[in-house]
Amino acid sequence: MEKEYILTSGVGHQRSAVGNSTSAPTTANLTSWIITNDDRASGGTTAVLSGSTYGTPTGVAADSTTTQAISEGDLLTLVKDCYVAGGEPTMLMMSPAAKQKLTGYMFSSTAARVATQQQDQTKNPNAGASVLGSVGVWVTDFGTLDLVPNRFQRDRDVFILDPSTWEVAYIDDMKVVDLAKTHDAERKAILSDYTLVCKAEKANAILADAKVATAVVA
Repeated sequence: MEKEYILTSGVGHQRSAVGNSTSAPTTANLTSWIITNDDRASGGTTAVLSGSTYGTPTGVAADSTTTQAISEGDLLTLVKDCYVAGGEPTMLMMSPAAKQKLTGYMFSSTAARVATQQQDQTKNPNAGASVLGSVGVWVTDFGTLDLVPNRFQRDRDVFILDPSTWEVAYIDDMKVVDLAKTHDAERKAILSDYTLVCKAEKANAILADAKVATAVVA
């Protein structure tokens, strides 16, 4: 299974677990690590740290049974919360479907915040003009965010991230090992032991339980 899929919520909520003779150890992923700055639909809950106020997420976060529209106001509040807590968020990461909804909102009459494109066009009469159809950067009061689509994460999670506070730590580097042959077929496996490290979870935020079937709202 792809590490990106596990670490960025493709598997849903995953907590940190040591493992035993029958179960493999697991690393907490983004949805479990981000606890302080969150916006969830009614009934959604955060994970619990092993040391109450420190440690790793050993309790499991829970999705709400309902969903909520992605809100510009909610996102801006979360960005502010990250900044006040000492973070420098530079990335707004979401699923491809959520990215399209946010782009559509920014181009709409409701938002009307997309800067007018200014550029020289080619002298080739057959080339035509460039069409601006995507929003890649969002300038807020508390930082400039790159809007990043992520094919591995769930639609219902929107992350505001300070990348300097995250690291993938390797306990055992990636390696290829031989497996038993099946007839003439040679088989191999790629093994690696790693964990997702969050150095300052308060520098990050999550808008959870997002409903991408509806339009983004103010």
